[in-house]
Amino acid sequence: LPASDRSPMMSRAAVMRSLIFSTPRHLLRIPSVRSASSASATSTPSAVMSSGFSVTSSPSSPTAFVGDVLVIGAFADAIDADSFAVSDATLKEISSSMTAGVLEEIIVEEEFKAEPGSSVRARGTAGTAKTVCIVGMGKASDATPAAFRKLGEAAAAEAKKGKPVSVGVAVANAATPPSAKEADAITTGLSLGAFSDERFKDPKKRKPFTVEKIELL
Repeated sequence: LPASDRSPMMSRAAVMRSLIFSTPRHLLRIPSVRSASSASATSTPSAVMSSGFSVTSSPSSPTAFVGDVLVIGAFADAIDADSFAVSDATLKEISSSMTAGVLEEIIVEEEFKAEPGSSVRARGTAGTAKTVCIVGMGKASDATPAAFRKLGEAAAAEAKKGKPVSVGVAVANAATPPSAKEADAITTGLSLGAFSDERFKDPKKRKPFTVEKIELL
C-alpha cells in the first residue's frame, strides 16, 4: 500500500486487507483457517481444514504429542520470579519427559520469566517432539484473547524457523484442549503468523510454510 494512501492510524489488519485485495493471490500465502471450535463438538478430536494446513483440537496431554515442534504457552505464575524455578506441574512434566530436564535448566540459565513475547526452547528426546518451545504469556490474571492470539503467532513464527510438518500448541496448567474462545484466538494468531507477502521476493528465496497439521492440545 503506497505510503501516501496509508493512514497513520491504519491497523495491521487494514493493511493486510489492502494487500490481499490488491495483490494476485498466487503471490500471497494466506492460510484461510477456520476456528477449531467451529468444528462439530460431537467429534473429538475435531479437524478443520485450511488452504495450507489443518487445525485439530485434541484432548491429548501435551506430553503425548509426537511431531516436529511443540509450543507451550506459559503464564508468569508458573515460574518463580526470583529463582526461575518451574512450579507448574505441566511444565515440569514436559521438561522431564520430553527434554530430560534440559528445558528447566535453560529456563534458569536464561532467567526466563514468561514475559509476553519471550521464549526458550530445547531439543526433544527421541519419540517426542523434535523441538519444545515455551512462550511467555505474562500474568494469568491479565490474560485476554490477545494473549492467546499472540501464542498462535509465536507458534507460526517458530514453525518458520525450520521445515516442520506437524506442530502442537498448548497452554500450561490450562484446560485440555483450549476453550472455544481460546482456540479461536490461537487459530487467528496462527493464520496471521503464517501470512507472508512474497510479491517482491526472488522466487528462489521464497520460503513456503511447510506445516500441514497443527494440534491444539
